[in-house]
Amino acid sequence: MQQRLCDAPSLPEGQAVEEQLLARGIRPSDLDYVILTHLHIDHAGGLQSVREAKKIIVSQSEWWEANLPKNWLVYDRRCWRGVPVKPFYFKDSPYGPRKKSYDLFGDGTIELVHVPGHTAGLLNVLIQNNGKCLLLAADCGFRRESWEKGIRPTLVHDEKDMMDSLHWVASIAERPDCIDCITCHESNLPVREFEL
Repeated sequence: MQQRLCDAPSLPEGQAVEEQLLARGIRPSDLDYVILTHLHIDHAGGLQSVREAKKIIVSQSEWWEANLPKNWLVYDRRCWRGVPVKPFYFKDSPYGPRKKSYDLFGDGTIELVHVPGHTAGLLNVLIQNNGKCLLLAADCGFRRESWEKGIRPTLVHDEKDMMDSLHWVASIAERPDCIDCITCHESNLPVREFEL
């Protein structure tokens, strides 16, 4: 059997999803939502550990792309086999390069913004409260230099979409109300508390 592009992930002791939850006294069934920004193995590899969460969601466009047989090199469907993943559809909105998002609670506090490029259905989580915002930029770049200098991730589904998404993240980062934009692979950030 051929190896996938992302195979055999390894984590330092104490860093796996179930270990981090346990260290905080949280059971998977305590989780109201697990939001999947996309389904590459480094983001979906721990799904079996949180299968008892109340809702596990991903964009319909990502779900469809990840389950195409031709994409077996970059997606591993074993990660979500038997997990009750609920796909959702993006709707017209003022957010993102495509002006598509999903308002998680219907009040604008958490927008799941469509930022295609790295994958077809990639999303960023835009949190807005008390006149401030924080963007969880997922893999819309692997470090903040991605949008600051226009450096795209190595693995890209669509080059033009990727650059449009990076420009959108840069526009959010420049907003005076933006506390920060954080990628999933940011390695040089100090751990700090964010108060929204």
